Amino acid sequence: MPAILQGPALLSRFQALDRFLLEHQALWRPRPFNHLQLPWETAHPELAQWLRQRSLEDAEAAHNHPEQLQAPAPFTPLAEQARALGAVGELPIKALPAPHPRLNVDVPGRKWQQIEAFAACLQFDRTPTHWLDWCSGKGHLGRRLLQPEQQLTCLEYDPALIESGEQLSRHHGLPARHLQQDVLADDTALRLHAEHSPVALHACGDLHVRLIQLASQQGCPQLAIAPCCYNRTRASHYQGLSTAAQASPWTCPWKTWPCP
Repeated sequence: MPAILQGPALLSRFQALDRFLLEHQALWRPRPFNHLQLPWETAHPELAQWLRQRSLEDAEAAHNHPEQLQAPAPFTPLAEQARALGAVGELPIKALPAPHPRLNVDVPGRKWQQIEAFAACLQFDRTPTHWLDWCSGKGHLGRRLLQPEQQLTCLEYDPALIESGEQLSRHHGLPARHLQQDVLADDTALRLHAEHSPVALHACGDLHVRLIQLASQQGCPQLAIAPCCYNRTRASHYQGLSTAAQASPWTCPWKTWPCP
């Protein structure tokens, strides 16, 4: 299993992946279902013909391991290189304290599994004293993380979810504050403080970007996010957050991003 990347190794991998995407963008950049013939097919006619002869079942069978296909060039070596560049290892997991009795009763099974998996990967340098559940919904994640002598604040925009979350926290006797907040609003910075350990599970697009920016500005020493839907943003182009990403020579308008 690949080692967890950090420090110089993480930077080196990012730069290698950046170069790979730049070099081969003609293959991945065209949006699916927008062309009768993809622009790269004239440069790789044998590969194009081979792919068009495959069935949907063939594609689904090889979906997770495309590098194992005996496909015409340049497919196989590029797929193998992509696999190697994308292998970042898995975070170590730890045993979680037992949840509060019946805490998962009102949580859909799949969502509870995701919460458990997310929580098991959290290994902060400092023991959290005050969790901040970002875009919390009903606060299921925050309540699962909350331990004795800790506090929990949940930020959510939807009043109905806030009310349901408050009822659940009271029912379980847990010290949680459920606050209505548009996290993209200017006053959100007033909700974050240095003692917070922010967490976010499936915060889409600008929502997780906003958390990273505000947590950094407010001096939060640690946070954990599982972001998604990077293209759900008000920005017209992809904008890297790190110094390394901002130094990348390429830009990509979101309207040309190869995703729905």
